[in-house]
Amino acid sequence: IIGMSDDKSLSINRRDFLKLASLTSIAVPAASYLSPAVEIMERPLIKGEGRGEWIPTACIICGQGCPIIVEVVEQGGRRVIRQVRHNFHPKASKYFSACGRPRAIADVWAHPDRIRKPMIRVGERGSGEFREASWDEALDYVAEKLRNYLDKPEQILFFSHQGGEAGIIKSFAHLLGTPNVTKHADTCHTSSDAGRWFVFGKLIGPGGFYPDYEHAKFIVLMGRNPLGGFVATPWVSSFAMGYSNGARVVVFDVRYSDTCEVAERYFLVKPGTDLAVSLAIMNHLIANGLYNREYLLKYTNASMLLFKDTLEPVGVREIAEGPRKGKLDYMVYDRASGEFKFKSEAVDPDLEWEGEYQGRAAATVLKILGEAVSKYTPEWASSISDVDAEGIVWVAEELAKWAPRAFIDHGYKTVRYYNEPMFHRVNMLINVLIGSVGVKGGLAWPKKAKPPSIFKAKPREVESIISYWKKNGYPLASSSAYSMLAIRSILEEKPYPIKVAFISLENLVSHVPGDNIVVEALKKLDLVVVLDVMWSETCKYADVILPVPFFFEYDNASLKGASKGNIGQVSVMRKVVDPPEWVDAKPPREIVYELVKRLMPDRLGEVEAVMDPESVWRTQCEKLGIDYDELMRYGTAVMYSSPSYHPLTSKGVLNTRTGEIELISVEALEMFRDHLNRESNFNPLPTWVKPKWMEAGLGDDEFVPVDYMNRLVAINMWARNTRLLLKLLEWEGQNFVFIHRERAEKLGLKDGDIVELRAGDGRSLRVRIKVTDLIRPEVIAGVHGLNPGSHEGGMVKFTYMPKHGLNTNFLAPFQIVDGVGSAALFDFKVKVVGVVE
Repeated sequence: IIGMSDDKSLSINRRDFLKLASLTSIAVPAASYLSPAVEIMERPLIKGEGRGEWIPTACIICGQGCPIIVEVVEQGGRRVIRQVRHNFHPKASKYFSACGRPRAIADVWAHPDRIRKPMIRVGERGSGEFREASWDEALDYVAEKLRNYLDKPEQILFFSHQGGEAGIIKSFAHLLGTPNVTKHADTCHTSSDAGRWFVFGKLIGPGGFYPDYEHAKFIVLMGRNPLGGFVATPWVSSFAMGYSNGARVVVFDVRYSDTCEVAERYFLVKPGTDLAVSLAIMNHLIANGLYNREYLLKYTNASMLLFKDTLEPVGVREIAEGPRKGKLDYMVYDRASGEFKFKSEAVDPDLEWEGEYQGRAAATVLKILGEAVSKYTPEWASSISDVDAEGIVWVAEELAKWAPRAFIDHGYKTVRYYNEPMFHRVNMLINVLIGSVGVKGGLAWPKKAKPPSIFKAKPREVESIISYWKKNGYPLASSSAYSMLAIRSILEEKPYPIKVAFISLENLVSHVPGDNIVVEALKKLDLVVVLDVMWSETCKYADVILPVPFFFEYDNASLKGASKGNIGQVSVMRKVVDPPEWVDAKPPREIVYELVKRLMPDRLGEVEAVMDPESVWRTQCEKLGIDYDELMRYGTAVMYSSPSYHPLTSKGVLNTRTGEIELISVEALEMFRDHLNRESNFNPLPTWVKPKWMEAGLGDDEFVPVDYMNRLVAINMWARNTRLLLKLLEWEGQNFVFIHRERAEKLGLKDGDIVELRAGDGRSLRVRIKVTDLIRPEVIAGVHGLNPGSHEGGMVKFTYMPKHGLNTNFLAPFQIVDGVGSAALFDFKVKVVGVVE
C-alpha cells in the first residue's frame, strides 16, 4: 500500500500496480483470492478447530453494498469471525471487488466503544452523560415524545444515512406524516450534481455515471483519487483493468496522492483552481476545432441559433410526436440549402454559423460557448492555478486525440470549494465536446438494480423543508439530501418550527461543516433520537440513543443494490454472527415496528412485512427477475452484462428542454438570466468563479485545510475508530497531517510536532504534522475524521481514534453554496498557532 513518501524511488510499475489492486482488496493468498465464492461455499463445513462456515453477506461500511463472504468458527462456545474475503460471482467476477475495510468487522465486533444498551440522557444536552435503560422504557419514552407531534408531524425531521434498511426509516417517517427526510449527500457530491443539471436537465449524482476505465485510453482525474480514496469498488476494478490494458492516466490534485503513483503526468494545483484549468482546456478545444462534429450535431444543441444580445433562441417550436414529443425543435442554419430551418428539417446544420437573423446578430450555441471561454487561455489559467500552460495544452490535445475513449472523471466527493458546481459543469461540457458521454471507453450510463421497497407510506400533504428552500434561494438543491438546509430550518424555524430530530446511522455533528452550528441546532430541539452502533460525536447531543447491530449481525429486511457499478449488482445482507452477549441491540426494522405498535397500532399491518426478511427477499427477487435460490447460493446476483452506451441514455431523450445534451441550457437562460456577465455558478455561460479562500489571499501562517479520503477509513463511520485499520494507516504513514517543507521551515516546524490549527471564529484542533515536498504550499492536509475535537466526554469515547488528526468540519464555517444548498468543505483558511506539545 503506497503512502505519501518523498522517496520517488517508490514509484510503481504496471505489475506492481496490479499487486496494489489486490492489497487494497480483502484478498488473502492469490489462489484463494481467485476462487469463485461458490467453490469456497461448497467445501465441507467443519466446525471447531478446523474450517468454519462461510456465509455470504454485503458490506455497507461506505454504503455501496459490495459482496463479501465471512468465515465463522466456534470458539469458546460462541460463533466468531475468523476471516473475511471478497465474494466473487462466477458469472461476472472481474467486476466485483471489496476493499480492505471489511477486514475490520472481526475487530469491531467486541469494540469497547460499542453502545451496549438503550441510553437516556441524564445530564445537560452535550454533557455526554446517560443512563442505561430497558428497551421498553426507551421506546416508551420516544413514543410518548413523538405522540405530541402526530397532529403536526412536519415538525419531525429525519436524518437517515445508509444501509438496506434506510428505506424503512424513510417509510416510517412518512407513516408518521412528515415529509422531511434527508441524507448526507449535500456534504458529499450535490455540488457536482447541480453543475450537471445545466447539461442534462436534472441533478445527476456520481452513481448516475459509469466511468468506463476498462475500455478507456486516456483518463484525466481532477480532485479525484480512485485508488486511495475510493468508495465504489467496481470503479476500482474497472480502473485496474483499464490501467493494465494500457490506459494513460493524468492527475490534478493538491497533493501527491496514491493515484499519482500510476500517472503518466501529475500536476499539483492550487486548491479550488481546477476550474481555471478546465476553462482553458475547453477554450483550447473549441478554438482549435478539436471537438467531435458528428456527435455534437446528433446529440447536442450545439447548432441551435441564439440572438447574441439576449441569448434567446432565434426560434423554437414544440415537437408533436415521437420519442421527443413535447421537447423543443429549434432554428439552425442549414448549409445544404443556405436557409434557416428547424433542426428536424435541416439536412446539414452549421455548428459555427454567425451572422444576422431578421436584422439581429445571432450565432450558434457552439460559437457563443467559444466566445464565452475565449479569454480563458492556458496562460491565464497558469497564472491562477500554477499549472504550466504547456501542460494544459498537452492535456487538451491528448483528450481530443484519444476521444471518445478519453474523459475527465466525473468525480465523487465534490463539495470542496464554492465553485464546484461550475467546475463540474465545465468538465462535463469538455467530455461532451469530445464525444465521450454515453460511449464505450467514456462516461457510460450504468444500468442499476434497485430492490423495490416493501414498506411504503405517504407523508402528510404539507410543504416540506426542501420545497420551501427551493422556492427561497436554492432552486438546484437536492430533494433528498439537504442536511445543511435542514439545520438552517431548525435555527430559523422556516418554514415552521422543527422540534424533533431522528438521526439514523448518520454522524451529523462530524460530517457537516460548522460543527458548532450543528450543535446549536440540536440543542434547540425538544427531542434528539440517535440510532447507531458505536459512540459518535452526534451521540453526545442525543436525548435517547438506541443501539443497532452491525450490518453483519442481523438479516437485513431488504436486498442491497450496489449504488455504484455497471452490471446491476444485488446482494443479500445476511446475519453472520450475533452481537456479543453484552450488547443489547435491535435492527432498525424492529425499532420501527415497536414504535408503530405504540403510536398507531391500527397501521401496524403496513409494517409487518419487514419483520420477515426472507419473505421480503423472495418478493424483491420476483419483482427484479432474480432467481432466489441462485442469490442465496452465491450471496449476490448480476442483472446485466454491460452499461448503456448511448449518449441520450437508453431512453433516447434527456430531461432538458430540447431532449438533447445542452451545451448552453435553454432552461438556465430563462431561470438565471440575471446571472449573465457575473462570476456565478448560475451563469448560463461557463465562467471563472474564484474559491472563497482566494478573495483575501493567505498570510504567512495561514493555510487551506484539506482532509481526504483513504481506503482504510470510511468517512464519518466507526472505521476511523478501529484498531486494525488505524494500525494499517499508521504503517502506511498516513497518520499525520502534511505540510509543505518550505512553509514548515519558515514557521520553525518539524516532523512529529503537534500544532494548533485555529479557525477565524476561535475553534481549533491539534494536529501532528509531517513535512513533505509533495503538497501545494497553500495546503495543510490529512486523512478525514481522525480527531473527535471537543466532542469526546462523559460516556462518549473514541478509544483508538487519533486525537491529533484533521476533521475540517470542526474548523469550517457553516457555509452553504448559494442556489445549490451544498457544502464548501475546504474553502476557508486556518492559522497554524505554533507548537503546543
